[in-house]
Amino acid sequence: MRLTRPFLSHFNARALVWSLLLVVACAAPLYAQTDDDDDSGEADPVAIFNRAQDAHAKGDLARAVELYGEAIKVRPEFPEAEYQKGVALVALKQLPGAEKSLRRAVELRRDWSLPQLALGLLLVRAGDDTRAEPFLSRAVELDAKDANALSALASLRLRAGAKEEAVKLIRRAASAPNATAPVWAERARIERTAGDKAAAAESVARALELDPGNVAAIEERTELAADTDDYERAIADVETALKAAPDSTQLRARLANFHALAGEKYRTNEPDKSLTHYRRAAELAPTSVNYATGYASALVQARRSAEAVPLLRRILASAPDDYAAHANLATALDALKQYPDALVEYRWLNRARPDLPVTYFLLARAYDLTGEFELALAAYETFLAKADAAQNNLEMEKVNLRLPNLRKQIKLGQGVKKKKD
Repeated sequence: MRLTRPFLSHFNARALVWSLLLVVACAAPLYAQTDDDDDSGEADPVAIFNRAQDAHAKGDLARAVELYGEAIKVRPEFPEAEYQKGVALVALKQLPGAEKSLRRAVELRRDWSLPQLALGLLLVRAGDDTRAEPFLSRAVELDAKDANALSALASLRLRAGAKEEAVKLIRRAASAPNATAPVWAERARIERTAGDKAAAAESVARALELDPGNVAAIEERTELAADTDDYERAIADVETALKAAPDSTQLRARLANFHALAGEKYRTNEPDKSLTHYRRAAELAPTSVNYATGYASALVQARRSAEAVPLLRRILASAPDDYAAHANLATALDALKQYPDALVEYRWLNRARPDLPVTYFLLARAYDLTGEFELALAAYETFLAKADAAQNNLEMEKVNLRLPNLRKQIKLGQGVKKKKD
């Protein structure tokens, strides 16, 4: 059973949006201090705004929002207060209020890039690229060297399928004076998605030079390793990223998937390694039927069928129609010579996929071993009728060698009484 590697670009893009929102939210105070900054200036909107800035800088966001609101009551057309109130509300995850404040800031100062960028990022975070694009484009028009605006617009254009434009924009972003590790990591993602993996590797290296612990850059290095089936390196990188973000369910899911892919890679030539990786995948995602089945399959491959059987029965109790689990259970029971139980599974497999010739062979063999010769003969003959000479040559030879003696045994009345299937 082949597992697919998860598409991670959406997760990385969301991480970038959040990091850029934080950059915007942590902007330096926008208004100069005044001589009026005391209790007697309570009705002065600038003094109130500056007090809000102090609360904002100290992390008292609720108080900052309250003071920004007071300043706006005194001066209704106060774009700086609306903007800072908006970014504080973003940090508090009060997104409808944040959008309202940022829109008001944009209306009041259309030539100011920061609220355009913040509003665009907020709409991207909400999954509304269509409404976000005009604001991000306007932010780039107003400040053509803002790495954050360029990076956000590049990511949006990539999602729209404009890969070449996205690459141009992100490279402009990375060349800007304020380009940070997240911007370089996003450059790596866009370059990798556009097919330039060599450039992506260089961008990852630059991101990690700026910030060795940058999770987005480590994730991109992980993707590059996984693209070449170097799952061991991918696993090591995800484990490194998890040290920086131990509560990330996305990273844990990714780690489980890479362990499963590594297990698939080693399945036939190194069963012990396959078993180790699938066990780890199952531990990381204990509710995943795929990983549990993969682990059970690795047990069967490693000839540890007795351990696989109870695990597979538990899987089938929760996922009764899982074909891979039934197939592995049949194989395990067959290996343990529990042929009557294996027959139950072969019958299920035959009903589920009557188009597969090999299932008739396995079903016939199990009937043969349990002495149900007439049923075995019928299944063998069906197999021969459906078999492909190139793909099933070995099984066909075995059947043709067995049939003469089997027909004699039936003629002599040997075997158990025929049962209805």
